[in-house]
Amino acid sequence: MIEEWRDVKDFEGNYKVSNNGKIKSLDRYVNHKSGKQFKKGKILKYRDNGRGYSAINIKGKTYYIHILVAQAFIPNPENKPQVNHIDSKRGNNIVENLEWCTIKENMEHAKLYGNVNSITSIDGNKIIKDYKNKLSLRKIGSKYGYGSNTVKMYLKNNKIKLRENTELHSIKCQSKIKGNVKNILYEYSIGISKEKIADKYNVSAGTITKILKKHNIKLRTVWETRKLNRRNYNVKIKI
Repeated sequence: MIEEWRDVKDFEGNYKVSNNGKIKSLDRYVNHKSGKQFKKGKILKYRDNGRGYSAINIKGKTYYIHILVAQAFIPNPENKPQVNHIDSKRGNNIVENLEWCTIKENMEHAKLYGNVNSITSIDGNKIIKDYKNKLSLRKIGSKYGYGSNTVKMYLKNNKIKLRENTELHSIKCQSKIKGNVKNILYEYSIGISKEKIADKYNVSAGTITKILKKHNIKLRTVWETRKLNRRNYNVKIKI
């Protein structure tokens, strides 16, 4: 494909973008304390934004390469708001791989194709390891620059059993109360309510109930808790 250069929108005469996804500055004069100085144009380096998209800074503001390419080379008569990577590889910003789309179309494409093919074997091994170590799909995706749906599809394709949301919630709760079970049992025994204990350890009251039942602690009614509190009015809990 022959490389073609066009003006970057809003930076005409200063920056150009190519149909291969490159950005360059043009030869120009810039203001300086000593007067105008000549500045030679060059191909600009872009960076990964942490989610797989190629980004570049122009005059202190971040711009995404795929959007700049689409604005310069792809007509958008329906004024669609987003640009989709057809092969789902966010770093592939050649014009043939881009298309304008609606938010719904972009989401449907992500669900259907994901970004699985762009996951390297090195990242893939790390993703599987992190998932087995109880990291969430969202956190893994953010860590390696993939969408959560992409991570989910990759795990499925590699026959990794996916956790239910309730299971992940249970894992998070366990990590929060780890080492505090004895304190929880004691605090409940002296009349502190499940709700106050839950607030202290940043878990749900239902989680406290499960702990109490697991240790064969008889649950009190609200009235019994109030009665016990009156007897132990001087007992306080720090939250």
